[in-house]
Amino acid sequence: MATPSPYQYHVDDMSLFAIDKVMEVTCDEARCVDWCIQVGLIDKAKTCPACSLPMRLSLVRKRWRCCRRKQHAEGKEISLSMLTSSFFTEAKIKICTAVRLLAAWCMRLPQANAAELAGVSEDTVQYWYACCRSTCSKELLKSEFKIGGAGKIVEIDETSLAKKSRSTAEGGITRSFGCLVAWNGALAGGSDGLCTTSVLNLRCCR
Repeated sequence: MATPSPYQYHVDDMSLFAIDKVMEVTCDEARCVDWCIQVGLIDKAKTCPACSLPMRLSLVRKRWRCCRRKQHAEGKEISLSMLTSSFFTEAKIKICTAVRLLAAWCMRLPQANAAELAGVSEDTVQYWYACCRSTCSKELLKSEFKIGGAGKIVEIDETSLAKKSRSTAEGGITRSFGCLVAWNGALAGGSDGLCTTSVLNLRCCR
């Protein structure tokens, strides 16, 4: 079974991602941490790397701890950052500030507006926006996306086909979906009428 991505949100309750909800939880660091755990941005549980037993989370110290010294080879307590294996692993700012910057990036706010929203400098916004772009690119590289379907027509820029092999294209649109997908990658037609692409760069414009 594939390891879940640390950047994958739990979207069972979409109301958790409403902007008013995000602004509310980011007014307090502790509430924001709880929200991040609830939506999957921070792990709800962690296994001790030394004894493979569940670790305990200290919200005050923001660390996972395992005090079973007798079961550890070196006889020491094991401690991990609460943010280990999360998007915030190397964060130098508060979690609530980071979440506001994520929200600003998702809303495509100009950097000046994002800086005001999060209470940080524009240099900090620029750094976090770059992290968001880099993370999304890496995740998309590992994913497959399908457009079209039975009875659907996928439009592909013919200038791309003229310069490349028959199975390679850059961009397509399914009109009935109202969604434009642009990429660099190889296309393969399936028996279900869907086109699959290994995405390098993708944007969706409605």
